[in-house]
Amino acid sequence: MKKFIIGLFFLALGVNAQDIKGGFKISPNFSTFSTDVENESKGNIGYGIGYFETMDLNSNLALQGEINYTHYAYETGKSNDYQSTIKHKCNIIEIPVILKYKVNNFGIGFGVQYGYGLGSNTTQTTKQPLGWGSNDYVSQTNSTDSDQSNDLGYLLDLSTTSEKFTYGLRYYMGSKKGFDGNSINSINLSIGYILF
Repeated sequence: MKKFIIGLFFLALGVNAQDIKGGFKISPNFSTFSTDVENESKGNIGYGIGYFETMDLNSNLALQGEINYTHYAYETGKSNDYQSTIKHKCNIIEIPVILKYKVNNFGIGFGVQYGYGLGSNTTQTTKQPLGWGSNDYVSQTNSTDSDQSNDLGYLLDLSTTSEKFTYGLRYYMGSKKGFDGNSINSINLSIGYILF
């Protein structure tokens, strides 16, 4: 895997990749959404695991490439006579490419990210009253699996690096309306271990 991601990228450009650091990372995430539709979207905690490589272009600029498996979780629902909650879980392979400006061990980066959808699961729970005027409810739950659409968007990345670890905060802005009419956005924290 060493120098694999950025090595391929620079091979395509005819540039010799040098001074590359890489390793593995884990990243909890929290979904946020655009407000294009009124479906009371609510983010839940998800997670991601991935592999990253960073190449110094000069003393202040670096290029970072990653391959991540990411799990997003969120809820949608509408207020009605039958109190309904819909929980969504989706899995995506994400490929971000980030250009970073570095000062000492701190960096700020801007990049693009392509997400390949692996599929999603939707679980709907509806509470129905037992009878007219009753304060007691019975719950019905239905679960379905479906294809997940791909996504392409932008991200802003803040990071700091020590000798063997890297820590990051990232905000991703999705571009497609493939999540119940909303664009999915996410806030990610990460910790990575530098292997080489």
